[in-house]
Amino acid sequence: NEPGVPRCGRGLCLAGPVSHTGHVFRAAARWAIQSIRILSALKACMKYWLGRIYLRLMGWKLLGQKPSYKKYLVLAAPHTSNWDLPLMLAVALHFRVRLRWLGKKELVDGPVAWSMHLLGGISIDRSKSSNVVAQMIETFDRAERLVVAIPPEGTRAKVRY
Repeated sequence: NEPGVPRCGRGLCLAGPVSHTGHVFRAAARWAIQSIRILSALKACMKYWLGRIYLRLMGWKLLGQKPSYKKYLVLAAPHTSNWDLPLMLAVALHFRVRLRWLGKKELVDGPVAWSMHLLGGISIDRSKSSNVVAQMIETFDRAERLVVAIPPEGTRAKVRY
């Protein structure tokens, strides 16, 4: 190796000797990747604490732990309040689960559709038969990891059981 000629990996760069600038760019790229990993970890930590604080403020205390499976369904029952969605999302944040959830088309594709999809919403058109069960089976088969919450159909009005 000639003095002043940087080494790349196991030997000289394939393109021949490279200026010091090339190594500066590689160092900057490594720093950027490490920064992204750190920011990603901070984001995950902030989501966790956001979920915990929200649940604490709402008077909820969580017991247990998330399932160890890579794919599973969560039955979000009973669906009796408009607060069910934020509570369910807070629980998912607490357990560090990327949760997808089924919601009626009017909610998920409404005026705030971008936020509902960002929060994991999957639109279901209940006015027509669209074979949702077969679609979900296909989605589960394709995914490596998937957690889907299914709220049962029903009313949020007070009813006598």
